[in-house]
Amino acid sequence: MLGAPLSISNRDLRIAGGYPACGAPTPSAKSTLRADFSGDPVVSVFGDVVGALGLELRDLLITAGDNPTGNGGGLRITGLGQVDLVAVDVDGNLADFGGGIFVQALLGGPLSVNLLGGTRIGIDGGDGNSAESGGGAYCWSARMRLGQADIMSNTASGLGGGLFSDTCEVFSTDAEGDLRIESNQARNGAGIYASGASQLILRARPQQRISISRNEAVLGAAPRRGGGVSLAGTDTRFEASGLRIDDNIARDFAGGMFVAGAEVILDRGVDSCAPSDLACSSLSGNQVLDETGALSGFAAVAFVAGGGTPLLSIGQTRIVGNAAQTDILRTGDSAALELSNVLMAANQTNSNLIRNGSDATVKADFLTVADNLFTGVLFQNESTAPLALDVKRSILLVEAGGSHLSGAGTTAFSCLNTGPGGALGGSDHDAGFFDASNGLYLLRSDSANLDQCAIDGTETSFDLAGRPRIVDRPGVPDGAGPIDRGAFEDVEDLFSDRFED
Repeated sequence: MLGAPLSISNRDLRIAGGYPACGAPTPSAKSTLRADFSGDPVVSVFGDVVGALGLELRDLLITAGDNPTGNGGGLRITGLGQVDLVAVDVDGNLADFGGGIFVQALLGGPLSVNLLGGTRIGIDGGDGNSAESGGGAYCWSARMRLGQADIMSNTASGLGGGLFSDTCEVFSTDAEGDLRIESNQARNGAGIYASGASQLILRARPQQRISISRNEAVLGAAPRRGGGVSLAGTDTRFEASGLRIDDNIARDFAGGMFVAGAEVILDRGVDSCAPSDLACSSLSGNQVLDETGALSGFAAVAFVAGGGTPLLSIGQTRIVGNAAQTDILRTGDSAALELSNVLMAANQTNSNLIRNGSDATVKADFLTVADNLFTGVLFQNESTAPLALDVKRSILLVEAGGSHLSGAGTTAFSCLNTGPGGALGGSDHDAGFFDASNGLYLLRSDSANLDQCAIDGTETSFDLAGRPRIVDRPGVPDGAGPIDRGAFEDVEDLFSDRFED
């Protein structure tokens, strides 16, 4: 029990807990640093001399911090230097900003804070941390590196239930062990809220799964948006490979991602996934729901708009099982939405799958759309941009009685399979999916979508499954070229034994 904050300034120091006795060779538990005071964080760390602060905290539980009008409930780190948290739990703390951890570079920095070795900011099933912004962690003008770590079960009444980033650099490491930002709540950006030219780069590895899941933007008054992620500012950028943004909820906008002016690039990556992992990059199971659990609001997966030229680029990704009252993907205000090697299946809305509004643009290449439930159209194209909607080399199927396109925006379509009737100038044959009833939308060896489209130099080098994009199957009569339509390129043989299930 601490009667006053534990303060550390300009020290090169390692504080390791968990040892049952002074002579014990290894730790067996965590040592608890519990506050018996209010108005300050449990631990306060400061550096103002270059090279002086090099702190490692290990095997500790930091809890009971009560700092409701200040910065940092459990841990406040400011100034310049480096601080590593290894197997540290920060749980049950309260602050105005940064309920668990508050990080701010001062005096020109740099300041780097690293969450490693199973560190947990909030504990699944524990009390979590809470704040107005940055329930789990608040980062301002510093750098955070995230290794094997959990940011879970935290709450922000305003922004960033798990993590709030303002002008921060947030990177994942290549350490083994998962990085999970899960089960946090906020008004906006329940998993992550980032603004002010923040730079976030999260790249998974086969030995490290990264997930932003089961977060809920449901607190306070409308608009409540960005169940998984909310990004703001024309210089804010978010890049991710092999990231799962799944099963998040918002009350009003964007169960998965709300993008206001920022730039977002999501893809499978080169070495982020095991070869058989079809869900490596995923935007699935996200919903917009009201207080009763009924469908409500807009943009189950993502809403992208705002000042400047906001961009959402989604590649090699599954968009499956999302639901909202209005739209699955929605653009506006000069935004650009790019889809490449993307599967859209089993999504549900009482409106349109993709709404292109204002002067926004949508470009889609190697898109597979099938088995979605919607009452509007696949593309609601309301944009006034010179070329508002450009779709090529794709399989676009709608249920019987449904429509592919509405709106007066300009369009371009080429090399499509659109099912019966040949809408948008596409072919009307059966898609030839391997096993769509079980969610396998790769192509059978007899599919008429094999070898149908020409190479134009804009294609990526691999498909949704990570297989080579250009495969000219011997014995299949070529149509217009050697490349297949849709999200998957000639991969039936790889999955014919269903080992991925």
